[in-house]
Amino acid sequence: MAWPGFTVAERGFLRRVHPLVKVACAAAVFIVSVALHSVPAALAYFGLVFVVMAASGMTRLTVKILLMLSPLALFIVAVNYLIAPGMDGSIIAGLRILFFGMSMALFAFTTSPAELVRALESARFPRMLTLGVLIAMRFTPVFIEECGRISQSVRMRGGAFRRNLYFYYRALLVPLIYRIFTVSDTLALSLHARGFRPDGPRTALRHLSFRVEDIAFLALFLSVSCALAVI
Repeated sequence: MAWPGFTVAERGFLRRVHPLVKVACAAAVFIVSVALHSVPAALAYFGLVFVVMAASGMTRLTVKILLMLSPLALFIVAVNYLIAPGMDGSIIAGLRILFFGMSMALFAFTTSPAELVRALESARFPRMLTLGVLIAMRFTPVFIEECGRISQSVRMRGGAFRRNLYFYYRALLVPLIYRIFTVSDTLALSLHARGFRPDGPRTALRHLSFRVEDIAFLALFLSVSCALAVI
């Protein structure tokens, strides 16, 4: 199971890292990018994150993400320079857009939703929280698929899409709401049939645990991140 619109890498350094460690590292990249105020420190941190991504065999993917976000980053640089003249602040503002994309890729392209939920279960997170995360992740592709089916059914009946609220309400919104309730009822019956209980015993096919390598990588990454943030 992969994230909607993403393909999880099959191999690489980050694939072997604990999912919760990657969540912490991705959050650190986002937080540190906001705290950075020095261009040399921002460029050094950019290089660090890029090296981590490259070490996991995602060089081409990272370059594609950076190229995709570059127009938005340049736009942010231009707007920031017009509002508050100063090249250093404008460059850092543009780099924050690239940091955001890299932080998302650092986690999403190396961890599947099943691995994330398994990690949350292993860490003894509340059962209702892990269930909600899993349902939310699985509901996104179901929602997209149902929208496609409704659109196909309208076309098969010879209907033409019209840009008005009444058409969207009758032809798209009403069937979609009905399908959402149907899927929700099916999900509730499935949980009931499997004897799901929020306070029941936890079972897992594969248990995830923190390794020494995970702790060492997290400590090193956070140490360097904090050091660059205070420069």
